[in-house]
Amino acid sequence: MTIIAGTVVKGKQLGRKLGFPTANVAAKLNGLQDGVYGGLVLVDHQFYLGVMNIGVKPTVGSHLKKTLEIFLFDFHRDIYGEKIECSILFKMREERRFDSLESLKKQIKKDISCAAKRFELIGMTTQNKKENLISHQELNLPDLYFYKKCNDLYGINRGVYNVIDNWFFEYGITQIAYRRIYILSFLSFLTEGDQKTSSKYIKFGAGGLTEKLSRFVAAYIEEPGENRLG
Repeated sequence: MTIIAGTVVKGKQLGRKLGFPTANVAAKLNGLQDGVYGGLVLVDHQFYLGVMNIGVKPTVGSHLKKTLEIFLFDFHRDIYGEKIECSILFKMREERRFDSLESLKKQIKKDISCAAKRFELIGMTTQNKKENLISHQELNLPDLYFYKKCNDLYGINRGVYNVIDNWFFEYGITQIAYRRIYILSFLSFLTEGDQKTSSKYIKFGAGGLTEKLSRFVAAYIEEPGENRLG
């Protein structure tokens, strides 16, 4: 299962002119909120870290057509026509209009720097071209160590972690590395809302966790109607 899948198409190549070449992806966005995100991108069975912009690119006047474009870290080849898969891990900010291309360029630099720090926080720093997504070390930690990472980053107890892990497994995400991407993505999704607590662990209340998991699927999964994917 993937959050967004599509084909790389040619755009106006403005990113290249600004010094940050991006891949424009023709994909169904199905109500995904506009904004700037950090995520993992699969290209030809290899993973790359990326900064994704979903929106209408108001600074350059795109006639309000929602698009997806991605800047890939440490990536330098032509992939026009190739299919890629994008998994959102966290949201950084809302999309907004800038007064000039120079202001936009400065913000892109900030976004890339911010994303790099967020990736480092969750251990996604390896840029080994020979390592594919499903063999990534951080995504294949022993279960107890991966849970401890989630606990340190997001303050969830073991019982909640087990429920989330099992929920995605029953949803159809049986591959461990992919499932852990979704666990991290969901936990980041929780922090984007009004979730506040004075205790050590996040508390959801009766039915709260299931409700938030359902909201996450509705917001981020490409085909919400298909509830069993291999």
